[in-house]
Amino acid sequence: MARFFKKRTEVIGGDPGDLIYVGSRPDQEMNIDNIYYSRESCLRTEDSLEPDYDWLREKGHFLWMNVNGISRVEKMEEIREEFRIHPLAMADIINTGIRPKLVVNDRDLHIAMKMFTPDEKGDSFVTEQISFFLRGNILLTFQEARGDVFDGLRDRLSQVGETNRVIDSPLLIYMLIDRLIDNYTIVVQHLAEKIENLEDLPAGEEENLIGEIGRYKKEIIYLRKSVLPAKEILLGLKSQKNPYFEEDRSILLNDMESNLLQLLETIEIYKEILQELTNTCNARQNDKLNTIMKTLTIISVIFIPLTFITGIYGTNFDSIPGLHLSYGFALMMGVLVFLAGVMVGIFKRKKWL
Repeated sequence: MARFFKKRTEVIGGDPGDLIYVGSRPDQEMNIDNIYYSRESCLRTEDSLEPDYDWLREKGHFLWMNVNGISRVEKMEEIREEFRIHPLAMADIINTGIRPKLVVNDRDLHIAMKMFTPDEKGDSFVTEQISFFLRGNILLTFQEARGDVFDGLRDRLSQVGETNRVIDSPLLIYMLIDRLIDNYTIVVQHLAEKIENLEDLPAGEEENLIGEIGRYKKEIIYLRKSVLPAKEILLGLKSQKNPYFEEDRSILLNDMESNLLQLLETIEIYKEILQELTNTCNARQNDKLNTIMKTLTIISVIFIPLTFITGIYGTNFDSIPGLHLSYGFALMMGVLVFLAGVMVGIFKRKKWL
C-alpha cells in the first residue's frame, strides 16, 4: 500500500458515512482495554463494550476505552451505536488514510492523529493512525493495532491516592496528545542521528550516499506531512468553540504548541541538510568526472603530435626523409619521447597535472 496516499478505491462511489475500512491491517483482531478511574479507585477490564454507566454517573468518575484493531466493520458499528457516534466520524476513524484533523461540535470532540514507532531495522518508522473521541467523561481511543506510547499514562492513572489532582477526560486527551508529540521528537532525533552520520561517509561512496539521502528525504517529507496538521489541531483545541477548553489548561496547550513548532523547525533544518548533502554529492561526482575528462584530454593532446608524426611515416612514399636510415626508427622514437616529455613538462608547469 502506498505510504503517502493510501488506496481508497472501495470508498469511491459510496455514500457519506459508509463504514469502509481503509488501511494495511485488514486481519487485525479487535480487543478493548477499559480503564475506569477516579481519585479514589482505578479498575481495568478487557473486551467489555458496554460501559458501567451507573458508576460513570457519579461525579469525578471517568472511563478511558482503548480499542485496538479497527478493521472489523461490524464491531465498529456496534461501538458507533453504543456511544451514538456520528457515522461520518466513525467513517473517518476506520479510514487510516485521512489527513490528521480536529472536529468539534456542541458535545463531542473528535481528533485523528498519527503515531510513529521505529521499524525492526531501526532505519525507518511505522506509521499508525490513532483517533480520539471524547464525550463528557468518556474518552474513546482507536488504534490500528495493539501497542502505543501511552503506558506511562496508564501507570499514572493506576496510582490511586498519590495525587490530589484528578485527570479528567479533557485533560487526559491533552496529555495523550502531548505523549504523541514527545514521540514525534524521539523519531526526529533518531532520524537526525542517521542523517548526521551520512556526513562521515568517506569519499568515493557518493553513489551509495545519494541512495541513502533519497531514502531519508522520503522519511522527512512523510514525517512533516504527518506532523504539520498537529499544529492546526492544537490551535483548534484552544478555540472558544471547543466545549472542553478551560483557560487554566491553555498553558499546557501553549507548551505543546511550542514543542511542536520547534519540532517542525528541526524537520525543516534536516530537510535542508539533506539537500546540501545532495548538492555536495553531486559536486563530488562532477569533480570526479571533470578529473577523468581532464586526464583523458591531456592524454589525447599528448598523442596528437605523436600520431601526426607516425601518420606521416606510415604513408606509402619512398622519398620520405630518413626512411631508409638504419637508425631511423630509433630516431623517430626519440623524437616522440622528446615531444611527449616537453608537453608533460608544459602541463606540469601550468599545474594541469
